[in-house]
Amino acid sequence: MYLSRLFIRGFRSINELDLSFLPGKNVIIGRNNSGKSNIVKALDIILGESAPAYAKSENITEADFFTAQTTNDDGGIVSTSVDEIFIWCELTREPDEELDWTEINKCFGFSFAGTRPGGWGSVGEPSRIDLSDLKNDYGRIFELDEDNADKVWVDAKLKNQNTFKQHLANKYRYAYAFSAIKGERGINKQLRFLMRESDAVDWVLCFRASVRNELLQSAILPAFRDPFVQLRLNPWSWYGKLMRHLTKDSSNDPALQEAFERIRSVGDTLFGEVTRKVESQALSISFPDARLSFQFNADTKTDLYKSCVIYVDDGYKSLLTDKGAGIQSATIMGLFTYYINEVNTTGSALLCVEEPELYLHPHARRVISDRLDQFTDDGRNQVIITTHGVEFIRTSKETFHLLLVKKSDGIATTAQTLEAKKLLKYLVNNNQNELFFADKVILCEGYDEHILRAAADELYPYELDRQNVSIVAVEGKSQFAPVADILAGLGIQSYIFADFDFLLRDKQKPKDFPNASAQDSIENLPDGFLKQKHLAGNRVYLWREAFKKLRDELRTENRQAFYEGKSHTDFNHGTLAAKLQKMRGKGLCLLEGEIETLSKNHEWLPPTKKIDLGKVYELRRRLAEGERMADLFELAPIQEFLQVVIPHAVEKPTQALT
Repeated sequence: MYLSRLFIRGFRSINELDLSFLPGKNVIIGRNNSGKSNIVKALDIILGESAPAYAKSENITEADFFTAQTTNDDGGIVSTSVDEIFIWCELTREPDEELDWTEINKCFGFSFAGTRPGGWGSVGEPSRIDLSDLKNDYGRIFELDEDNADKVWVDAKLKNQNTFKQHLANKYRYAYAFSAIKGERGINKQLRFLMRESDAVDWVLCFRASVRNELLQSAILPAFRDPFVQLRLNPWSWYGKLMRHLTKDSSNDPALQEAFERIRSVGDTLFGEVTRKVESQALSISFPDARLSFQFNADTKTDLYKSCVIYVDDGYKSLLTDKGAGIQSATIMGLFTYYINEVNTTGSALLCVEEPELYLHPHARRVISDRLDQFTDDGRNQVIITTHGVEFIRTSKETFHLLLVKKSDGIATTAQTLEAKKLLKYLVNNNQNELFFADKVILCEGYDEHILRAAADELYPYELDRQNVSIVAVEGKSQFAPVADILAGLGIQSYIFADFDFLLRDKQKPKDFPNASAQDSIENLPDGFLKQKHLAGNRVYLWREAFKKLRDELRTENRQAFYEGKSHTDFNHGTLAAKLQKMRGKGLCLLEGEIETLSKNHEWLPPTKKIDLGKVYELRRRLAEGERMADLFELAPIQEFLQVVIPHAVEKPTQALT
């Protein structure tokens, strides 16, 4: 069983959002304030351990209703709040999955809309509702009034009449629908449980959600985790069930009972005086039969599990509630994993964690990421996380789902499903994964990243980070096209910073130059990249013609240099330098040679020597000791390019390259 769909309307920053999830690991990414937390909160309202329809619950307030902002004729901002919140959580049961009848039969019964054609003792026939268009039909879920509807009661105790197994065994789609509507007397909340055999039939409407955790046991950990909340000790929470399981045979343990008696005896001695005085002065007159006692432990075996507290010794032994959030998070996730693997072994589980990277150092983040992979148990369990941590955008599992959350026009939350397998084969390290959180990305080769970043820090201090720009190094020129295509699909502005030879070469080696390298060139850049406003816009075809024409001219002029050359000085093309400058001014930066030729200090970095990791370390040392990038490199072409990426003036209209 897994959460397959989450539909939200009118909740906080979400006007309307329809999300699909898969078994295994689902990762929700996006910038701060994009709405990731609101998705988790919506999920918690239905699948969390509280009762969402409970009349006195304050899980929904006036501030939770989506507010739309519009501009009036005078240019003022008008805010309008919607009057209804609707949340739909849909669960899918695998074809060969058996339900945990032992736990389900412990539940209180529920009723569904239907009739008993053969009288009270017969198996009820359900009424059906068509929700094929959920966005427009969801109101039908709440039209039927529970108190006045024809209902059929389902309960484990009814034996052969209407048992859980009779009605749930052949159902493979389940859903919980929640509605909150503003009214004159406050907020009216309703919760419905629905089920059906498959996508080919209509839904059965039910009025109680008593089997919620028994179908899919969930643990939802918000960003600000509180062990008092996540580790509730009550009969229906997963932690309460775990502690009852661990202490179920405690009443038969003589050593434990002897220890309890000893503690009670010590307590009676310590508190004897205050007990006698309170009884004689306050209780004996009005309540002569009442007896006061102070105890350090539970009095009965049924309450034993409630008296257990967790200590952690990390050099200083103290309560878990007194430890840092990192230890608290790891402990809670570990306990839930133990409960699912060792106690609740039949059913499936959902672990939803908001920002698991909080308060953890990088090594611990990678460990937690691996543990979350292991928790999925090859698809038996489901993980949903929201994160800003690049360590969590990776997995060794086949089942990996990636969703990018943004705010449309800075107001409403939107989400985009990404093809994780397609993306991750091109993104091999954490620095590259940073692109998912950027507004703009500069793609460059290898160690060029360090030169470009150092130049930007000197020319425009703090501007890259202030404008949310990432520099991502790809492994070779052949990776420019696929990564640029990914960024275009994500709607993230991208730019390219490359050596001159990205203008040259072919994908196939020529027979007359067997030592030439085969590589992609600017001709292989995807349309999505070229269509960007700062590049070709809607004139991609003109740019492609210009690329082809220029490359053909260079190949004809000096064929050897086209396949083996590395500098514009290898050609006598009259307009080549001007065209390179125009491309740099549009965000497609091709240097006039290799980046090493920009070096001013030929003793340190000769133009013929490639930058390696050793040179990167030496550059860092030189800059730390007070040298300037302007003294080490010719920065004019880099500055020309960066002025496009992090503009300080109004952007010029798009022009064709020709």
